[in-house]
Amino acid sequence: MISDLLYILKCAVLSILFIGILQIEVNHSTLEKTLTTWFYQSSIPKHIQAAAAGGALAIENAYKSSKESIHNLFSSHSKTPLASKSER
Repeated sequence: MISDLLYILKCAVLSILFIGILQIEVNHSTLEKTLTTWFYQSSIPKHIQAAAAGGALAIENAYKSSKESIHNLFSSHSKTPLASKSER
């Protein structure tokens, strides 16, 4: 229990230090702004966007496929007449 609280405290202290370091100004610009500008001008966001678009497409295809499968499952059962179900 105490070790968990110490871990949370260490994470909070490190986060505050990291945020504080990012606020240091160099050449009239903060390190945070410099890193953000560099990140958006690099090719990394393009790869992240492509991966996210692929993941969204996979989820959409899985949703359509499962919806169609469920629809086919229940529609095939409802097409058989009630009389033929009782004869089985």
